Amino acid sequence: MLKTEPVSTPFKRARPGQRHYNYLHMAAAHGLTRVAKALLDKGADISSPNGDVFDLDAAGFAAFYGHADTLKLLLDSGATPYKRYTNSNPAGDYGLAYFAGASGSYTLLSLAVISQNRSEKMIAYLLDLPESRQYAKIEKDPFYINLMMMTEVGPPTIFNKTLVKMREWGFKNSEALDRKYKNEIQSPKDETPVEKKTTKDLILEALKQGDLEKLKEIKNRGVNIPENCPNAAFYAVSFDQENLILPLIDDFEIDINRTDKNSRNQTIVNRLAKFYQPRPFITNKELFMGLVDRGMDINIAPEGITPLTDIIDDFDRDPDLAFIKAMIDRGADFGDPAFALKRIYTLYDHGTYTLVVNDPLFQPVMEKLYRNSDLADVAIDLLKKRDPITYEPKYPERVEKLMEIAYWNSYAFDHSKLADYAKQKGYEDFHRVVIFYKGSGNQDAY
Repeated sequence: MLKTEPVSTPFKRARPGQRHYNYLHMAAAHGLTRVAKALLDKGADISSPNGDVFDLDAAGFAAFYGHADTLKLLLDSGATPYKRYTNSNPAGDYGLAYFAGASGSYTLLSLAVISQNRSEKMIAYLLDLPESRQYAKIEKDPFYINLMMMTEVGPPTIFNKTLVKMREWGFKNSEALDRKYKNEIQSPKDETPVEKKTTKDLILEALKQGDLEKLKEIKNRGVNIPENCPNAAFYAVSFDQENLILPLIDDFEIDINRTDKNSRNQTIVNRLAKFYQPRPFITNKELFMGLVDRGMDINIAPEGITPLTDIIDDFDRDPDLAFIKAMIDRGADFGDPAFALKRIYTLYDHGTYTLVVNDPLFQPVMEKLYRNSDLADVAIDLLKKRDPITYEPKYPERVEKLMEIAYWNSYAFDHSKLADYAKQKGYEDFHRVVIFYKGSGNQDAY
């Protein structure tokens, strides 16, 4: 019987200052609950941080990316529900850092609330934990302030519930922050005039409310919005008002390539891509194509995953072939050839794999992958994927399909490398298949 791969290597901790995403982090970030359970059963370290500026563990990734079932599994398996995560770069780039403000501190609850894949189910679950009132002790002022803002600019139900809970649990600064946010610090009898709002305040108020007409009124009064609020598009992203992005670029002449010095000189496109991970833009196809038509790189990949890969990863929920064709017509591809081809052949289910490999729609991007990848390496990776019960290769038909495609299209394929591996592992059937495609006819050749 063949031995399984050891489980210790993928689960090692990151050294301080070293970015290290292990398998459990990735499973949590993508909501792969069954995969996460299998990894935990094999001994994955549930508390291992990833060494990035946020230093999230698996529970932190599940909360930030909005995967309620995965988070519940992790908490039931021993993850700490009331941990405080500290941002080592609170003035940094991500939407999370902008949310957290100078404090750069957050919990599973604040991660869940600001998630762009926000799950009301998950937030309600966290609010109902046995010791959930601990959040009132460990959350900081920026979280409470942003909750008040969110009740005005987004779906209010879950935000209001969270805000009410924080007050009930005795969040220490709630009364003072409520008065300050509502401009009620002064006594009602105090007739001291309220400070007049600046032009930038009016612009920010319109952005927060998603009020395009109000922005137009401000412009019609002779106000130059790019001069008074050069980061207007960045604010629109942070306020979750993505419908304003294209009008800001077209009607108000906000520069799509402007960089924000407070976020590592990111452009608005970079900010959007990071803010909407793990599915950048694809939730809003009109915005995505609008940005592409205005000069955005259609293959932008801040986390190594291009938008085309993103939409294929989520294909079961979004089988929009017309949109995929429009992307490919504009030059979309899968990014790094070796990484992408291994992903397609080893990770996708049968339906998605068959579509991508066989449908003429994908022929231009697949040909690029075949011509620029080590196909023998991909085949060996496929042979390494074993059935958990029989320990036999899990995808034998995909190995043969890869060799067949290479054979009929004259793609480079190191048959000797694959034959040596097959012989070493005792895969006699594959050894003979490799020889067939090599065209030797002499089974003693290897």
